[in-house]
Amino acid sequence: MPVSVKSSVSKSRSLRRHRVVPVVGLVLAGLLVAPGSAFAASGLPTVQQPADDPTEPTSEPTTDPTTDPTAEPTSPTSEPTESTEPSEQPSDAPTETPSQTPTQRPAAPSRTPDATTTPTPSPTQSPEQRPTSIVVKVKAWNASNQLVPVSAVNDGTPVRVVFRVTDGQTNPRPGWVTVQYNDGAGWFTAKTVRLVGGNGHVALMPLKNTQYKVHYSAQLPYPAAYSGAARLYVRPFVSPVSLPSGAPRPSVTPPAATRATNTAASGAYAQVLSISDKYWATMVGRSWRSGCPVGRNSLRVVLVTYIGFDGLRYRGELVVNQDVANRAAQAFTALYNARIPIRSMTRVDVFGYSSRLGGADDYKSMAADNTSAFNCRGVVGRPSARSPHSYGRSIDINPWENPYHSAQGVVPNTWWVSRSHPQVAWRSRSHQVVQIMARYGFRWTYGTSDAHHFDG
Repeated sequence: MPVSVKSSVSKSRSLRRHRVVPVVGLVLAGLLVAPGSAFAASGLPTVQQPADDPTEPTSEPTTDPTTDPTAEPTSPTSEPTESTEPSEQPSDAPTETPSQTPTQRPAAPSRTPDATTTPTPSPTQSPEQRPTSIVVKVKAWNASNQLVPVSAVNDGTPVRVVFRVTDGQTNPRPGWVTVQYNDGAGWFTAKTVRLVGGNGHVALMPLKNTQYKVHYSAQLPYPAAYSGAARLYVRPFVSPVSLPSGAPRPSVTPPAATRATNTAASGAYAQVLSISDKYWATMVGRSWRSGCPVGRNSLRVVLVTYIGFDGLRYRGELVVNQDVANRAAQAFTALYNARIPIRSMTRVDVFGYSSRLGGADDYKSMAADNTSAFNCRGVVGRPSARSPHSYGRSIDINPWENPYHSAQGVVPNTWWVSRSHPQVAWRSRSHQVVQIMARYGFRWTYGTSDAHHFDG
């Protein structure tokens, strides 16, 4: 759906001894859409038709990533075909692709209707005298691999902001434009693009409800102009998890998670990496200390995309023994494919040191419902015994919903002891989480007495 604007900067000039006063005008055609109410469990985006009374985009607060930068998936070798609508971009138009946006292209929403307001310049004006017109559309790829206009997409869908800058008729403007975005924190520059035949586009990976607009810089003799704001709504990848009525929330707030920037088409995008200096510096004195049975060279970090309880995609991290690292990556890829929600997945080091356990604070990690693995410490409730987590072969998943019966009582809560859930709480070996973990060699060793614990 386009937004078309004509705007001009007043200026005077002499042309063949005639005094010309340019027309000053501003016409805005806003792109107004409403968020969708249904979620696609498959992760493939669908169209959300515009509504008469849209709401402003909202945003979820995020923090800077705590993991090391990682490479994103590579681009496909073939380019999808454009739809049969009038083209805003010729084949030789430049392609601007942000480095953080992988270019795998999942099936995308179907077409939304166009709405364009084109200036009607005076027939006596030359092209350079006419107000600058900017048409902006947000597009994504549909199931037929065509690029079509959209107003809403699911999390994990890459989009293109496509624009055409003219004099309101057929004459393209030359020069440069700046593409700006606002995801709730104010307007920022996404890319600066040189126009080719008046056309251009920018490839982006939206993480929140976002507005986009294009600024055409004044380039004599052509007047500058701003487009109107094109709004895009980002829906959850899948429906948020539905918990039983009265279910308590974790008593410790989980650390802010990092949103995943790999496309939905790339799946869990699991990576197994060596322990970086940055990671190791935070582990020493918390989850690792001198005398632990495994050292840095025997450990690996698994980075993997997971689905949060809110239905959005996040990037998680687990430190495990190198002997089980590949199997752990496969297991969590399978959990992602089964759409199993995980509330939090970060290294236990962020919870600090526990003098009771002689390692990272697993009490806080469990109370935050944090999924974790390696932690050289004592057993909860029996700290004189070395925990199997000290070897990096054990993984705890959603501990808040799957309590542990320790020698000193049930932790981290008692409410969930007698309850189960088809996605996040398991009380038998027939549960899909237990079966998936077993498929990749992780045993549900202690059953319901330590429901969140798996050994590899």
